[in-house]
Amino acid sequence: MTAINVLVGYGETHLFADTGHYNPATKRLNHLAQKVYPLPEQDALLAWSGVSSVGSLLATEIRQSGISSILELIRSLPDIVRRLPILGRFSAIAVGAGCGISVEQGDKIHYLTPGTFIRSLPASTVLDPSNLNTLRASAVELMKEQRQTSGVVFGECQYWHIGGRRATMQILHDWRDTPEKILVPSTLAAKIGDLQVDRINFAANAVTGIVEGDDEVTSLGDGTFPNIVNANINCTYHGTGSGAYGNLECRVTYQGSTGVIATGIRNFSGSGFTTITLRIYSVDFNLGANQAYKISAIGNGSTGGGGSNASVTVNSITSSVIYSLR
Repeated sequence: MTAINVLVGYGETHLFADTGHYNPATKRLNHLAQKVYPLPEQDALLAWSGVSSVGSLLATEIRQSGISSILELIRSLPDIVRRLPILGRFSAIAVGAGCGISVEQGDKIHYLTPGTFIRSLPASTVLDPSNLNTLRASAVELMKEQRQTSGVVFGECQYWHIGGRRATMQILHDWRDTPEKILVPSTLAAKIGDLQVDRINFAANAVTGIVEGDDEVTSLGDGTFPNIVNANINCTYHGTGSGAYGNLECRVTYQGSTGVIATGIRNFSGSGFTTITLRIYSVDFNLGANQAYKISAIGNGSTGGGGSNASVTVNSITSSVIYSLR
């Protein structure tokens, strides 16, 4: 019983969700409760579908994780989800002001950038971002269609908005559904199918594309919209004793400049070999045309006594830039 619809804008994100949770034994509406969790420390919202109790558990894990930004949450959410005992189909969507990530069963991941439009249930209605009134009206029509065609949308149509460091919620429609009187241990915010991820162009003739590179990558954007820079650094740690330690330090900078866009670090310790990929996700609001980026990575290893030496070897660097232009 989950309708979650998301539209990511420039510097803001709109999220629409129903509030129905159902009893899998009786196939009836069991109770009404929100499926969106504010994450103030990360300036983010979390929308959940799947076993109802896992949504609040995931929100608690994020709040207690020490993560301090939406960009850090985007990098960390897949690993946090993997650590939870999740059964069946699910989707976790974390969004901030103009960016986000969705994670589904089977490690299916989507990075959400301006123009991304997500629907959890199929429908022909599309959100209309022409102005706030048309956006809210089209969101209600979309959820009404999803309710009629799926039979699993109940409760309220809640409109969550996040922009800057402020999040708000407004009830756009209330179906006044009556749930069962008895709560059961395990209810579902049901996930029926995979998320549908499309794009909406906010400006006339806007075009979105992607450029791939290695330790250097150049955007084809004209400077009208921000660039989304992704970097993947694969490395191998080798420690020769229990006292060995090392780290991998990475930076995304402007080509030919010391200006830092994003940084990442991974620490290692102990003996043996470990190979990992450090992922860095960043949004560049500098709005430079044909902006070139440099990804640098340095491995540091200990040279302590007792044979506890370590090395960190960079195996490969891959990168990409998602850009938009008029």
